[in-house]
Amino acid sequence: MLDWRIGVATLAVVALSALVPASATSAVIVGQTFEPTSTCEAPGTILQSASPAGAPRYVVERRGVLTSWSFQAPAQVAPIRLKVGANVSGDSFRIDAQSEIQTPIPNELNRFSEISVPVEPGDLIGLFFAGAGDEVPCGAPTLGYDFHFLGADVAPGPAQDWSAGDGLGLQLDLSATLEADADADGFGDETEDRCPTDAATHRACPANEPRATIDEPDTDPPETTIIKPAPEKLEARRVKFRFITDDAGATFRCKLDRRRYRRCRSPKWVKHLDEGRHVFRVRAVDAAGNVDPSPARDGFKVVG
Repeated sequence: MLDWRIGVATLAVVALSALVPASATSAVIVGQTFEPTSTCEAPGTILQSASPAGAPRYVVERRGVLTSWSFQAPAQVAPIRLKVGANVSGDSFRIDAQSEIQTPIPNELNRFSEISVPVEPGDLIGLFFAGAGDEVPCGAPTLGYDFHFLGADVAPGPAQDWSAGDGLGLQLDLSATLEADADADGFGDETEDRCPTDAATHRACPANEPRATIDEPDTDPPETTIIKPAPEKLEARRVKFRFITDDAGATFRCKLDRRRYRRCRSPKWVKHLDEGRHVFRVRAVDAAGNVDPSPARDGFKVVG
């Protein structure tokens, strides 16, 4: 396991303003962004596992959807990605979701949207930092902020034992926007879902549509097809799927085995597979919120 080191710089910690307008009533910020003054060794994944009483928290306190995340980039940057996980017990943590990997713009507050990550109370946010034994700015040395880490890009999957910070306090330079999701359709009610009371659509609710639209609503669900499935027997621990839909404006949701559906795109890599049988499913969701009722599926067995 790689050794993570916290290096203290002399810069003052500068907290930045909230990332949502004051008029937002249901969105809240999880975590905090600021000028990072400590470095961590990369590659590795950090979860902010505890926060001092009364300080900004990195734990989700209500059910909802993360719709964006932010990182205050210094002059030296490395590719990063948002991680969402949960504490199973003790030092055992599980990663449930992650963003696409991003390369921040130096010396700027980087805000990454285009995500829809359903979360539950108690979920934790964290970061993966790419590198090859590099020291990368990651946060601030703040007592009371506990963290756990693994020296890898930890993918969503089973729980693992993580290393604790051994008494060193580290506050991650990270925040995420949490929106309510009243109809539990996986879209944030403020910026992604124009009809938060009806899970069948995330466009404007039918009662608010023009009369012509009400008379002829779009109720035709898209079809989803896997065009590059996995081999029936797979010796590698990862596989790439390609899939299409007959609706050019549709997006995709993917899942492996009993995990929850998450937003995805084609091609989709599924990594860190355990030996045994697996089932990959993907379904398209069109702009009217119609969901393919018969997701495309592919079963395969990992033998290597």
